[in-house]
Amino acid sequence: MYSFIFFLFTSPLIILGLFYIVFKKIPVENSQTYGENKTNSTIQVETLKPKVRDSGIEILRIFMMLWIIGYHMATRNLEIFEGTAVDRILGTKIGLIADNVFVIISAYFMITKKITAKKIISLVVETFFYSSIIYIIAVILGIDTWSIKGITTHIFPTYNMVYWFISCYVMLMLASPMLNKFINSLSIKKLGIICVCLLFYDTIISSYKYYIVGFLSTPPFYSQIVHFVVLYFCGAYIRLSNLKISNWILIPIAMFVIINEIVIIPIIENVQNDIFSFYNVFIAFMLFLIFNNFHFKNKFINAVSTTVFGVYLIHEHNSICNYIHKAIMGVLIKFTNNSWVVYLITILFIFVVASLIDFVRQKTLHKLFLKFYEKCEKLVKKGKTEEIIKTTS
Repeated sequence: MYSFIFFLFTSPLIILGLFYIVFKKIPVENSQTYGENKTNSTIQVETLKPKVRDSGIEILRIFMMLWIIGYHMATRNLEIFEGTAVDRILGTKIGLIADNVFVIISAYFMITKKITAKKIISLVVETFFYSSIIYIIAVILGIDTWSIKGITTHIFPTYNMVYWFISCYVMLMLASPMLNKFINSLSIKKLGIICVCLLFYDTIISSYKYYIVGFLSTPPFYSQIVHFVVLYFCGAYIRLSNLKISNWILIPIAMFVIINEIVIIPIIENVQNDIFSFYNVFIAFMLFLIFNNFHFKNKFINAVSTTVFGVYLIHEHNSICNYIHKAIMGVLIKFTNNSWVVYLITILFIFVVASLIDFVRQKTLHKLFLKFYEKCEKLVKKGKTEEIIKTTS
């Protein structure tokens, strides 16, 4: 009962803190709409040359992908980790923090960029490549079996939700031009108010499962894509408001909330703890703001970070994910009984191997795809030009 009371009061207090940031932290001059402000970030992005991204965010990408691998490892090897610290920390839904972080990062960059068909098609093609190739290899090795359903599923992985995150992410990319137009029409303060209200609906209502709101614990039309849109608004707010908070403040708060989620939340049976969880979302924002304060550039880190989607597509393929996790750990467990050593080595091994595979793909097949796409684009433009000439002549 005491744990529930603690949970009941901490999350609304954080929401009030967000209101304070919205109303007190933002200067008055930022309250006009971006369409009216000629120095706004939307206009500036068109005139600025492409910059090399700060490696602070890229380290966060790498760290979060390691976190996702660790979460999948813990949940698929419960016979080894059940009851251990690994199970308590990453075997719970706290591992889903990383999914929220990736959406926030994407929103932070996409709000000031034009999402082109090339980017969307490139992601879909990459997903198709790994989905189909890994399925064929799995069948050849006897890990999976041929079937009409299996073939059609892996030929159209985005449509068939082979990777739920990628399917939702592609939908978000398609919706981003409309979302950007709406967000850019708002003032900073109005955008902040909308973000707080959306977060309340998206996290607080869903977290108090039966105690407070009863049947409203699962709001209507609720889904991952709605959640992604909420995070998109909030990530856009961070970018456009240039929200900065000292790490001396962020790190203690983040540590407090993480410990609270590990210790307190499992005791409260009726509190939802998944990707929509208030604490998971709050920790995701804390991590992003912390790493966003690190400003340095490193080519190696930035190169490795470009492979994280490939790492996800390889290690989370439904034909091999259970097999590779159990096979690698089965070998390592023979050499040591220390679950933490086995756990960390397996995570690093999967990440390094998958990252190298994707790096090779980028330097070979991806370059061929880009050349093919550019040729197709030129042919389309040429065809349109000829058509215009014919109609005008």
